Amino acid sequence: MKIKILILFLILANLPALLADEEKTEGDDGILLSGYFENQGFLRYSKSQEKLTLLDYNKLRLDIKTEVSSSLTFNADIVFMTYHGATAFDLLEFLPASIASTVPDYMADNFNIFLEDTYYLNDAYLTIYLDGLSVRIGKQQIPWGTGYTWNPTDNFHNKNQVDPAYEKTGVNAMTIDIPWGSEGSLTAIAAIKENVEDPSFAVRVKKNIAGFDISGCWQLINENKLNPDSLESLTKNKTVFGFDFTGEVFNLGFWGEGTYNIPGEESFETNNYTEYLLGLDYTFENGLYIISEYLHRSQGVSSSFNYNLVDFLGLFYGETTNIGTDYLVCGMNYPFTDYIKVQLYSIINIKDESCILIPWLVWDAAENLEINLSLNFFIGKDGTEYGEYPHSALLRFRIYF
Repeated sequence: MKIKILILFLILANLPALLADEEKTEGDDGILLSGYFENQGFLRYSKSQEKLTLLDYNKLRLDIKTEVSSSLTFNADIVFMTYHGATAFDLLEFLPASIASTVPDYMADNFNIFLEDTYYLNDAYLTIYLDGLSVRIGKQQIPWGTGYTWNPTDNFHNKNQVDPAYEKTGVNAMTIDIPWGSEGSLTAIAAIKENVEDPSFAVRVKKNIAGFDISGCWQLINENKLNPDSLESLTKNKTVFGFDFTGEVFNLGFWGEGTYNIPGEESFETNNYTEYLLGLDYTFENGLYIISEYLHRSQGVSSSFNYNLVDFLGLFYGETTNIGTDYLVCGMNYPFTDYIKVQLYSIINIKDESCILIPWLVWDAAENLEINLSLNFFIGKDGTEYGEYPHSALLRFRIYF
């Protein structure tokens, strides 16, 4: 079956060239193949098994790009993954004891997760360049927002807060981008996230003003939300008005973004809510880089005493970014040599006083070979957002080709 998928992938990559009306221009490289192989080991303590467990995976990503003509390109990447070691775990381990105890016995099996070998298209899209606009059709990235750890204006992707720069899975969409004026653009998106019958739509206007990139957007989003009573995931809609900006003042990077969200009539959320963030960064002459980011979520829970099962399940299933209302990220990155960088980041829930402390070691060990070592220290009282997770470590090898 995997061989059939790979063959289909290669056929799709060649299909635009087979259908092209124009001959390739001189110097065209045809099909470009690249990608990487990644091995990652993840070590953590299992409370249920009372021992250290190791989850290891192998990941192969193949990227294909072909330029059919001056007005048509095709890009795709397919991912193959195999899992080894502790591939089964219980989500109840990551819940506060007071909340885990509320789960009925007949639902306990629903919290068992099993990781199986998989393969999938991460991205696959055509880009058509016409006079005065471009159209992109297929599974693609929609990189909206200026934040590093969070992106309130991005309702299409799930972002890993522990590793925000890691790649995200594409969204099936059609995007129309129209440049206008000096450094301005108008973007319109129609996307299918889960159900073909419930598409999402978005429009963004972007402009550079006084050295700052500024944009405003409108979105009609259909997304999965847990029913608080049955814990069933149902599609609900919301209307979003948002903005973002980024620029520099006296060599100090400055950015922000925010949204005003209006839940639909049948939504489980009854009140309108806002999300916004502000961020700063600076690089010293010796190469030391520092960053800080603040996030506010008016729909969050202000006290850990009021956390419930739905709050944590929303985190696990990617339906929400956090539980609380106010967060702070502080981080630094220092290049010890041309090949070794040390990073230290922390994510703090200001209200319940729990946090994650994440040191990283990044080593460019050889040409096209990168090695990452990371530790995750979860600090907080019982019942807080980050206080229940076990400390963990990961070691990642990635070789590009």
